[in-house]
Amino acid sequence: VLLCSLVHVVKHQHYGEQFVLENGHHLLRGIMLRSLSDAETVYHGLLILWSLSFEDFAAGVLEDGRLSLVKLAAKALDVHQTDKICRVALRLFDNLKSKPDCLEQMNDAQLLSVLDKLSRKGFKNKAVENMVGGLTEYLEHNVMPQNAGTKLVR
Repeated sequence: VLLCSLVHVVKHQHYGEQFVLENGHHLLRGIMLRSLSDAETVYHGLLILWSLSFEDFAAGVLEDGRLSLVKLAAKALDVHQTDKICRVALRLFDNLKSKPDCLEQMNDAQLLSVLDKLSRKGFKNKAVENMVGGLTEYLEHNVMPQNAGTKLVR
């Protein structure tokens, strides 16, 4: 219930800023980590991250590799491959793909591997299939394979 309510709160810029300033992202991370097996909690957590991904004030939080919110979102997508969760997670990644630190987290989380699984799954919603294909293509062209000592973003 808490995350469902927060989805609506963070959509308003002022309250979203307060959420970030008051370290609400730490609370969100903790809830998502503890409830990774619960699809509804994951969905609402991803909705919050997606809403924040539109805001400049949240960029530092999403790019912070120590928080690993992008990696957590990739893990959530790997665990829950429903159309509903895929739509919001893929939109989140699409918003963040131009940020090098977020792109690095996507690579660290092996998002390409998750997307490969999704592409073989098939979806009722063709838009989800298109999002998977588009993000896969982007990552394949903008991320180098992980090698020791190699920076990940091209």
